[in-house]
Parts: sequence; C-alpha cells; structure tokens
Amino acid sequence: MMKALLPPILFKTIKSLKLKFFNSNKYGFSGPYALSSNVDCDDIWTSNYWIKLSKSKLANSSKKSPNGRTNSQILITLINDISINRVCEILDWGGGTGDAYFNIQHFITNKQNVVWNVVDNALLSKLGQEYAKNKNLKIFFSENILKEKKIDIFYCNTSFQYIDDYKILFDQLTIKPKFVVLTRLLVARKEKVVMKQKVNGLNTICIFHDLSILRNFFKIQGYEIIYDLPNFEEVNFLFQFLPKDFSSKYGASFSRDIIFKKQTS
Repeated sequence: MMKALLPPILFKTIKSLKLKFFNSNKYGFSGPYALSSNVDCDDIWTSNYWIKLSKSKLANSSKKSPNGRTNSQILITLINDISINRVCEILDWGGGTGDAYFNIQHFITNKQNVVWNVVDNALLSKLGQEYAKNKNLKIFFSENILKEKKIDIFYCNTSFQYIDDYKILFDQLTIKPKFVVLTRLLVARKEKVVMKQKVNGLNTICIFHDLSILRNFFKIQGYEIIYDLPNFEEVNFLFQFLPKDFSSKYGASFSRDIIFKKQTS
C-alpha cells in the first residue's frame, strides 16, 4: 500500500535499461483534476502485482550494501539518539512490509530499545511478519493507527500523496510524536494538485500537497522544521512521467524530505 511510482531498489536497473520497461501506457500521470473523487481508483496496494513487487523488495532488503542509499537512512541518527537510554517508538505509516526497518536495522546501535510499528494492509503485513520471523527481527504490524500510543517518530515514505487530507490522519494521534519524518513527499507550490497515477496499468489518486499549507499545518501543531531538502533522485525519476509543463506550473522541487520536531514549551 501507499508507495510511489517505483521503489528505489529498481532505480539503477531502470537507468541501465534506459526506461525501456516503462515505455508503455502502464505507467505515468494525468491531470490535474478538480477533486480526488473525480479519479477512478483501482485497488493497487493489494493487487498481485504489488504483492509480487513487495516480495522482491523484501528479498533485496537484506542485500543492500552499507553504502547503498535508502530513504529510511535519514532516521538512523534520530533513532540512535533517542534509544540510548530509553525505548524509541516508531510509527511507520503506510510502511508496507516493514522493509524500511529491515534496510536500516544493522545500523541501529540499541536495537533492544527500538519498537517499530507498521500500519498498512493485512496482506503486506503478513509478508513482513513472515520475513521478520525468518530473520529473527522484532517488528509489529497493524491495520489501524495507534491512537493512544506515545510515539517518538512518525515516519511516512511516499504515502502522503495517496491521502486526500493528512490533517485527519494527525487528528487520530492523541499523543503527538516528537518527530515527524516525511521522505519522498510530493508537494506543489501555491496549490494542491490532484493527479491520476498509473502503476502497471492500475489507477490511483496522487496528490501533490500545497507545501506552504503543509508547513503551516505542522507549525500550528507546535512543530519546527529541522530538515527540509528536495529529493532530487525522486524528482529526476518522476519528471519523466509527469506532464511536460508540470514543474514550470507547480515547482521543480516537487519531491522533498522533511523532518519536523515538536517544540518544547
């Protein structure tokens, strides 16, 4: 559930093939649309294609070299700092099989103090549970957000674009997390842009959220930005599938990695 057009593990392969695999009508973007409800959506995240792709990602998660970049690496320093003397709770919303944790768990210094919680659909959770069991790794899965749990880090990689209103999501968190980490976040300048995204011939909404409104929302919630940079790898990749005038209309840095920190009173 809730991933971007293609996982990073396939990026190098795509470049070497010069995107021949994607020269079809199975992948791409169209729009914009006035409303999310105007986009006819398929059930991509439980489809056979997505399950097969998720299995492939799990198989590759244990093969990544220490120098290989993953989007979850941005979490390592935060987790290691928090978990020095106490338990660090992570909520990985839309985390699929939990591969974000599997990719970085070798670099977590106090793994016994880390509790990784994934919220996603049951099919992907089952794949993650089986993988974790075989690797003797501790990870928890749920289909519903953990409303009452005290979370240190709320992590979301390429999932915000598949929800129409992220404010409703955060309203569900009774205890606000200390950090909010958003990677490969899709944004637009000055306005919210609703697109239709095609993944292997299946359709879903893909929302480029208004960056100014998003920043202001977290400011009102009591957060400050401690990290905010474009994700150029994602920008360069998706640029090939978006309408030609997209970046000129809505901004060239339409994918970003942002970390918000809750201010202490």
